[in-house]
Amino acid sequence: MKTVTHEDLPRTLGRPNAPLLVDVLGPAAADTPPRAVRVPYGPDFVGRFSETLEDNDQPVLVFGSPTDSATVLDAALSLEEAGYRRVQCYLGARADLTRSEGDVSTHSPEARVGHQPKPIIAGVGEPGGTARGLAD
Repeated sequence: MKTVTHEDLPRTLGRPNAPLLVDVLGPAAADTPPRAVRVPYGPDFVGRFSETLEDNDQPVLVFGSPTDSATVLDAALSLEEAGYRRVQCYLGARADLTRSEGDVSTHSPEARVGHQPKPIIAGVGEPGGTARGLAD
């Protein structure tokens, strides 16, 4: 698995087939990039992720928080073990991704993934075991 450095971000995010940004932390934060999908790392992470992206060849950039790099690395390794072939991780600050995107953040999901990503399901570990869509 490749780790993307802060210096690599503009080139990585600016290429035509830019990776799908995958936030593996819990609730979205103010510094979450606008084009990122959120799949919190936890039970059945790979199953929930595969509902969002079925193409194992799509580039993916997993990120979270520099204070919890173990979670980012575990999530990226889980995706690789599940057969996703182009997984990268970023261990720096989430805000760096937004700053490095520049005009890339205005690209449509279709331009970056080739289709509209399916909604992410939240609710893993919530009382009652119910899940709800993030679009709610």
